[in-house]
Amino acid sequence: MIRLLGTTYKDDEVLLFYSYTKLIKNFFKIITSSDGFEFNGSSKYVIVTDAKGREEPKYDWARFSLVKQKNGYVATYKINGKGFNNLNVVQSKEMLRWTKLGKVENISEIGSIVPEYQNKNRYAMYFGEHDIKLAYSSQFTTWKINDKPLLEKREDKFDNGALEVGKVFIQKDHILVFYYAKKTQKDRNYYAVGAAGFDKKDPTKLLWRLDKPLWEVPEHLQREDVRPLGVEMLEDKCILYWIVNGESVYAVSTPLPPSGNLNDKHFFIFLKKHEQNPIITPNPANKWESRATFNSAALYEDGKVHFVYRALGDSDLSVLGYATSKDGIHIDERSDEPIYI
Repeated sequence: MIRLLGTTYKDDEVLLFYSYTKLIKNFFKIITSSDGFEFNGSSKYVIVTDAKGREEPKYDWARFSLVKQKNGYVATYKINGKGFNNLNVVQSKEMLRWTKLGKVENISEIGSIVPEYQNKNRYAMYFGEHDIKLAYSSQFTTWKINDKPLLEKREDKFDNGALEVGKVFIQKDHILVFYYAKKTQKDRNYYAVGAAGFDKKDPTKLLWRLDKPLWEVPEHLQREDVRPLGVEMLEDKCILYWIVNGESVYAVSTPLPPSGNLNDKHFFIFLKKHEQNPIITPNPANKWESRATFNSAALYEDGKVHFVYRALGDSDLSVLGYATSKDGIHIDERSDEPIYI
């Protein structure tokens, strides 16, 4: 059985970490993808040992969160199937050979260390499975916890349940924290993905927080067992990875969260309806589109926007109409007859 552990991004490739058992021996491997969706690149073995050089006997891990640091890489993870399960930390110089640094004695929740970052000569880690907090450390295994939660559930928003930390990234002018808003119904968890920005000078200071989810598990997957696997940021998008029924990887691309000077900005939604809507309305003069016009497909080509829209007329028959616009708002041409019946 393959266990999907986590993801990371290195040298323009997404790396997927997984383990499996063969002839009673457990193996740990990585496979690469150049586009973040097709993992058909090279596969390599990974070895994790303790301070005495003894290899990890069983890679039954979950929520493997890996980040780059000044002298290599550091990752946190939890072990499957344990009640009180402390966060574990491993370290590597090149991702193929890892050394266990030990357990974090005072943290038993999922954590993600801020990559290539220190605040007052201390590393920072956002962690949590109910609300999201911050902890500081000088050597990765002993962490001092900031008492006050930084992100809590919001009763009137999408994230009105338990919050789990996802992954943390350093941006030009803020620390970007992805998190999962989790709701449990009938022994099944449902997730939505949120994002928030924190001040790099003071990682406890919240600069912004999205009021809408970046993505949430769609209806066709809500009967499946869908769990978080990882978040990676590419040049023009971020990719969210999920484990479906414990054996398949589901990946979805979303827009990058906002960037720039965010200190005095608030973000509610990526798209805003134009004030001149609707731009295509029913035409009583045409019997085939006299009652209703519905959402249109749109294509920009040869200097204008081409619309193909569904319409309903006197006979209650759905047909397709056609219109064009030079600016995408004001209709310049509109067909008198349906283009498809």
